[in-house]
Amino acid sequence: MGTNFYARHIPTEEQYEEMKQLLRDREFEKLQDAISEATKRYHIGKRSGGWQFLFASYKNEHEHPWLDSIESISEFISRPDYEIINEYREKFTPEQFWKEEVGDALYHDKDNYVNGYTYYDKHPEEKPYYNIAKVEFTTQEGLRFARDPDFG
Repeated sequence: MGTNFYARHIPTEEQYEEMKQLLRDREFEKLQDAISEATKRYHIGKRSGGWQFLFASYKNEHEHPWLDSIESISEFISRPDYEIINEYREKFTPEQFWKEEVGDALYHDKDNYVNGYTYYDKHPEEKPYYNIAKVEFTTQEGLRFARDPDFG
C-alpha cells in the first residue's frame, strides 16, 4: 500500500470572495467550476514502503507543470501559491517532503539504475516478471518516474 502526494493550489483572497458570492447567489454550477479552478491539484507521485519514491512524469504542462528533474520539481512545489498534501490531507513543507517522504530513496548508483533495466541485466535473479523499463524510468539524477500518468 502506498501514499499519494499532490501539489494543491492555495486559493487567493479574490477567489475566496468570488466563491462566497457564487454561493450567496446560488450559482452552484459556477461555484463548482470556481472551486475546481481555485483548488487545482497535481499528482506529484507515490511513496510505497520499501520502494523508491515514484514521481509523476512530465507529459504536458496541464498534467504536471514541472520537468523530469529535481530542480524543476523543487521549484514548482516551493511556489507560495501551492501546498503539498498527501491523500490523507496531511500537509508538508517542501523540505519535509524531500527529507521525510522522498528521503534517501534516490538511486545514487547511476551505472546500475539508469532507465530501470541496467540493474536487472546485472542481477537477473531479481528481475521482475514484467519489463520495468516499459512502466517506469530513472533519470541521471536518480529520480524514478512512472511512464503511465494513471499509476497512482
